[in-house]
Amino acid sequence: MRKVLILGCVLVAAVFTITATVWSDSSDSFYYSAEDWLIRAYSEDSGGGTFNVYIEVRDTANSLVDAGTITGLTTNPEKVADNATSPDVSLSFDPLSATAYVFYTDAGGLQLQSVTGLDSNVPKPAIAVDPTAVNFGNVTVGGSSDRTVTVSNNGNADLVLGAIGVTGTGFTRAGGTCADNQTLAPGASCTITVRFTPPSGGNFAGNLSVPSNDRDVDVPLSGTGVAGGNTDLVITSFSLGNCCENNTPFTTTITIKNQGTDAAGSFTVKGYFSVDDQIGPGFGGYPNDTLLFTWQVSGLNAGATLTNTLEGVFSGYPVHNFYYIILKVDADDQVAESDETNNQKALSLYIGR
Repeated sequence: MRKVLILGCVLVAAVFTITATVWSDSSDSFYYSAEDWLIRAYSEDSGGGTFNVYIEVRDTANSLVDAGTITGLTTNPEKVADNATSPDVSLSFDPLSATAYVFYTDAGGLQLQSVTGLDSNVPKPAIAVDPTAVNFGNVTVGGSSDRTVTVSNNGNADLVLGAIGVTGTGFTRAGGTCADNQTLAPGASCTITVRFTPPSGGNFAGNLSVPSNDRDVDVPLSGTGVAGGNTDLVITSFSLGNCCENNTPFTTTITIKNQGTDAAGSFTVKGYFSVDDQIGPGFGGYPNDTLLFTWQVSGLNAGATLTNTLEGVFSGYPVHNFYYIILKVDADDQVAESDETNNQKALSLYIGR
């Protein structure tokens, strides 16, 4: 966050979101930038009743910053006008675009000169998280729901993460590829899996904290625990399209239903390729079951249905044989159901060349 240092007593008109002020006995105004730079606008008498107007950037030790490290300046100080008729100047700053706006007066009246890119070109990290907040929605008491937060380095220097933390009743860190004290190169990313396991009914709130050498990011977490035992998730139908050849993409259209009397929280639907009609290891030299796709469902009200079409591909299997596609709703056992035995459906198919 950029910080303002206000000097003087003459307030500049609030044309921008943040404004600076001028001295009453000279013509200086200052602004702190995100790099802890002091951005200054001032005037000097050039003789003949006119004044030169300058902008300069200093560090907190009051030393001029090397112009080579400033994107928007070729010299430091840099002249922005040489025809001012008054020594009074003022400075305003747009923190989003790192643009300084210098106000001065010449023979034509009040003038505005903008200086863009007052930012450091020294390589630096830039942390970004997606999403910036996580709402787990309704989750059955006794069940759980997982969400993934992606941490990225959008800067041009290494991003070093600190100790990642999760707070709040019912919220825990449940895996992902991010590690404490991990270094992310420019353009790299990692993931954090957060799990919500409500201990009781009601609303819960927490926080995922991701410290770094750029800045510390907090991701608000929220979710609601709902009574379980009366949800019942089933697969009512599924069909295949463009099937079935080795190494050729095909589609699976799935319809699921909550035939219980309570709403279900988030859950997953997974599709497997198998040599038999049960999820498990292979046999007789055949490979183990292969996960073809995962469908993340945010929740399903009592009596509601939901349909989705997903794509998969068979690869590396013997041809000219019968196999199975097995679908399982609530594949990760996130929802406590009245019947845990009816989540699975298998379809026999024949794979050709």
